Amino acid sequence: ASAFTHDGSTLAVAAGSRVTLWEPLSCTLAATLPVPADLAASGGLLQHLSFVSGSAHLVGASEHYLVVWNLLTGSLAWSLDLHACALAADPVHARFAVAVPAPAAAATAS
Repeated sequence: ASAFTHDGSTLAVAAGSRVTLWEPLSCTLAATLPVPADLAASGGLLQHLSFVSGSAHLVGASEHYLVVWNLLTGSLAWSLDLHACALAADPVHARFAVAVPAPAAAATAS
C-alpha cells in the first residue's frame, strides 16, 4: 500500500508491517513509523494507507488492525483490533471512513 500527501511532498509506503515515509523528489527516506507489536509479530500486511487531510495523521489498515500515526511526533497515535475491508479519507476535512465486513447472518431455528 502507498499514499501521497495531497500536495505530493511525502510518500508513505507500507511493505508488510513496516511503514516508511519518503521525500519523493529526492528519493530520501524521511522516517520509519512504529507499528503495534501484535501487528508486527503476526506478520500482518498493511493493505490500505491514507493521509488525513487537514491533520498530521496517517491512517493504515490491515486484515486485523486499524492504525493511526501522528506525523508530527512520528509515533503511533492509536490502534484498534478491527477487520477493515476498505479505507477512505475525506480530501477536504480531517475525517476518514473504514468499511468492515457485514456480520454473518445468524442461523434461524426451525
